[in-house]
Amino acid sequence: VDASNNQRILTGMSRQFHMPKGAKQLRQADLWPITYNILNTSYGVDISSSGFLPIGVFNVCYSLLNSNHIGVERVGEECELIEVEPVSPPMLVLPGDLEEVETGRPLFTWAPPAPVSLFNRLSYDLSLVEVQGNQTPADAISKNIPVLFMPDLSTASLQYPFTLAELDTAKLYAWRVKAKNNNLTIANSETWSFRVARANNDEAPKEDSHHYIKLKKDSDGSIFICRGNLRFEYNNEINDTTATIRLYDITSAKRRELQLDDNNIAVAYGLNLKEIVLDENAGVVDRRIYMLELSNARNETWYLKFRYQKPR
Repeated sequence: VDASNNQRILTGMSRQFHMPKGAKQLRQADLWPITYNILNTSYGVDISSSGFLPIGVFNVCYSLLNSNHIGVERVGEECELIEVEPVSPPMLVLPGDLEEVETGRPLFTWAPPAPVSLFNRLSYDLSLVEVQGNQTPADAISKNIPVLFMPDLSTASLQYPFTLAELDTAKLYAWRVKAKNNNLTIANSETWSFRVARANNDEAPKEDSHHYIKLKKDSDGSIFICRGNLRFEYNNEINDTTATIRLYDITSAKRRELQLDDNNIAVAYGLNLKEIVLDENAGVVDRRIYMLELSNARNETWYLKFRYQKPR
């Protein structure tokens, strides 16, 4: 039952089982299979064995029914309040944290909360504020009047409106995205900050040809800029001879896998320094966001997110 409006959402009935005298601890095998009945389709409940509960605050009640030759009698019931949160909040993509953007009208992009299957009507509120004095970006986003506030966005991106004045190169800006489902707040993203580069600041950062980025075991929000080929380091702890790599374009909410010449790379025990040629791959586009995934024989996965920029 939805705790906010008392709407019944879902019921379930286990199979019959025997209750001996005394105490008995019930296991899944005693109750399975459970037959579910969806009472409100607007919550998008998945009743499969691997499905998720909807996001929100709910009262969950468990009833014990005694079935005999007379009929069915309710002999006990207990309820508890639970809060279901998303596995992952919305994740900001562009502009990157502490980045200098090249235009006063940047494109804001982010990844939706996960897993997306939990939600049936996602929308977003985007807030952009000026960071003043000694404020932190998080402090500014909670206290300052927004330079831009766009509520109820249906897509995970927003072009800074042409009807507003361009952002100032002398100011620091902070932005955050709030995700909602059925107009109820789910979670807030992190707060990132950025500046607009000055017009005469056209010199590209020098590229360190010996710099390798370390793969991470969890896919967090950090993104680095890749110019030219992608260089990464992987520590092979299980003495595999090969590993599997996949490359995805994650600029938009729906990620797209790119074709590589070979999805298998040779690895040795210990630290491996690897390089992938990107400028010859037709699917790699300037200024888009990509994610590299590496998997080993244990089905463990490492991640690396980057924004590709063609070398000048």
